[in-house]
Amino acid sequence: MRPVPSDVLRVQAEAGNATVSRWLDGQQLSVQRSKESQDLLTRLAVPKIREGPAIEVQTTLVSALEDLIRRGEVSEATTEFCIGGVVLDRLPNSETELRPATRTQEDSKEEDKKRRDAETGEIFTRLTQQKGKETPMTRFTPLSGGGTVARSAGVDFGPFVLGGELGSLVVENSLKTMIDAEQVEYLRLAGLPNSEWVILIELHYIRSRPKDMAGFHKDTRGQSLFVNLNYHMPGHRTRGPEHVLNPPPSVDHDEQVLSDKDSNRTLPAEFSDDLRHARKELGAPSRIELPGDVPELGYVAFVDEAIHHATPWFGHRYVTAKEFSAYLTRHHPAKFAEISRAEKQYENSLVPAYFSPFNSYVKHSIISDDEIETWRRWHHMATPANDRRYTRKDFAPTIPSEEFDEVLHDVGAQKDAPRARGGSGGWHSASIPGVKPSIRGATVTPGVRSPIRPDGSKPLVRTSSQSDLTKGLPGQLPEDVPRRFIRTWVRAVPREAAHDIP
Repeated sequence: MRPVPSDVLRVQAEAGNATVSRWLDGQQLSVQRSKESQDLLTRLAVPKIREGPAIEVQTTLVSALEDLIRRGEVSEATTEFCIGGVVLDRLPNSETELRPATRTQEDSKEEDKKRRDAETGEIFTRLTQQKGKETPMTRFTPLSGGGTVARSAGVDFGPFVLGGELGSLVVENSLKTMIDAEQVEYLRLAGLPNSEWVILIELHYIRSRPKDMAGFHKDTRGQSLFVNLNYHMPGHRTRGPEHVLNPPPSVDHDEQVLSDKDSNRTLPAEFSDDLRHARKELGAPSRIELPGDVPELGYVAFVDEAIHHATPWFGHRYVTAKEFSAYLTRHHPAKFAEISRAEKQYENSLVPAYFSPFNSYVKHSIISDDEIETWRRWHHMATPANDRRYTRKDFAPTIPSEEFDEVLHDVGAQKDAPRARGGSGGWHSASIPGVKPSIRGATVTPGVRSPIRPDGSKPLVRTSSQSDLTKGLPGQLPEDVPRRFIRTWVRAVPREAAHDIP
């Protein structure tokens, strides 16, 4: 039996057994909530795909946004709009008001969907109802201006949404998605929002995201607990984002967002502690995952700090001729120089090949006879004038699959490695934006690049490269169908800075 803490004895002496009992109950509840929030965040770290919980609301909202764009002073070529946000100031006090009902394994898929929809509706009502003269728990904000607002690069469209009286639709679609994704339940268990932190839900309407992968990345500036993507592509299912679950942490990024100093941290301590627990539980990654296909009006929800993600790439990973030439120069300078010299001498020779075959031009002290054909092939592939992209299949005759992964890793690690259109740099490391502290006058810290696999570990196996695992999944969207969605950043903002929110 553990000894009774001295502070318990002191409280007992001063206030009696009833007070101590209540204090111990509170401590037990706090420990229980901590364990539950840790376990839930660990589970939510794995990207979740579901049908949208407010399809009619979302359809009405997107239609109205398109109408505003057509009528507004905005170019229709613009693809990204900040449509405002939702301030979640507090949750209901009652322990039972937000707790979801227990589900049984006997529930059918249809029964489970009905139950989830009913629960979502009930919880949404409790979050948005206003009793008497109380300040509302939730409200729409156009998110105009600076301060704590970490708007994306998109057009400031919140005032148009407010003027068009679409705020209630934004609130309903975003909150119901968060409820369905169990994010509100996590907030309840973690004790957020609280006296230190307000939840700010920032939303962007992405009319047309480029379909070519631009590399792994994180979305936000170190303030987000969750990211949700509500897709809107009627008649077309699509693949969810490729991702690496629990990638190796970036020391620089963690120092910015998970600092033990309250004045420096950009995320609540409750969330930071749960994230550290999730990282331990999930273990090191071994795959580049693909979560499956997303319904035409479905959503993907994930913990931004727990994964790196990317728009799905429908081709094979590759290296360019220029990259391969640089790789050979870095790792095999003598042999690459020798095969280049021999090729040039052979091409300029006036002696017929019958009398002087290519092998006779090569110094066998540098390249052995049984290596010559491989090096001739590599020299041709690495010719700068040849701008082809080479995949694993192109290298199959000369480089084993595992070695190609190392070539790709090395090429992608170079400072100027391209990231757009499935470039090697995007497979090597994730682009993490600089952190924007929620303090007026604070500057954004520099962004970082963080490798997607631990040092010294085996290459990550890419799910999308395995046909047996992608069989039945949708292919690339037709050219005339935009990859369209509403993006949600569920952010934590210090309450002392929340007055900057309009």
